[in-house]
Amino acid sequence: MMKHPSGATWAARRGMQPKALGRGIVRDGKVEAGGGELTLASICPDGMAVFLDLNKGYLQPGHAHPDHESLGYVISGRIRMVVDGSEAILEPGDSWRHPKGSLHITEALEDSMALEVHIPLRADVLERFGLDQSRVRPSTS
Repeated sequence: MMKHPSGATWAARRGMQPKALGRGIVRDGKVEAGGGELTLASICPDGMAVFLDLNKGYLQPGHAHPDHESLGYVISGRIRMVVDGSEAILEPGDSWRHPKGSLHITEALEDSMALEVHIPLRADVLERFGLDQSRVRPSTS
């Protein structure tokens, strides 16, 4: 699952990792795939990290995840985020946290890149990458 030209099983190169469309285009009141791309950064049985490449205008309307929390870090661009009614404009170097069950909204105010960590592992995101959670095991190297 992790790929790196060196052959190290604990290392990965972004360009060789699985990708999936973002889900941040709203049409007729429904969220559809588009608005950016997700790239798997790293994975272990207890969590995962995902690069978010968000196009300007990406909008993930209010939603909550009762079974996991997320930690994120803005690498480039500007992202408007609302978590449980509290709003912030996040820029490079800023970070965020969505606690379990918190209502949150994400909007890319310009083309943006961020890294988001999900704890615990999210089976729904793995499925979007075409991966099976039962095959995620700790590295033996």
